[in-house]
Amino acid sequence: FFTNKTVVPSEVTGGTSYTDAAYLEGSEWEAVSPTGFGPRASTGGQTVTDSASTVMYDFGGSRSGHVSGSVFALDLGADKWNFVEPRGPQPEPRTGYSACQSGDLVYVFGGRNALGQVL
Repeated sequence: FFTNKTVVPSEVTGGTSYTDAAYLEGSEWEAVSPTGFGPRASTGGQTVTDSASTVMYDFGGSRSGHVSGSVFALDLGADKWNFVEPRGPQPEPRTGYSACQSGDLVYVFGGRNALGQVL
């Protein structure tokens, strides 16, 4: 739940896309089509947010056979995607991992790299 909204991505062949999504606010669904530059359809990635945040972050996953390390942010108030240029060391690109956010920090655990090696 993000600012009393649940984000439900659309399913597409070969992965999940957040280009078209739906918010569940209370007991009503609202279809949205966020603007901006967002992630392509992917599998094995994660999205995280903090309960106090109005931004959802998307990292990694596999897109068309390529393991990504890209980070995108969806501003849930403006329904707009932005590409994020991380500061400091970034985790190795990966797919099939777990992640959580606490405050300004995102923690990434495990997964597999582009060679299929367990991280």
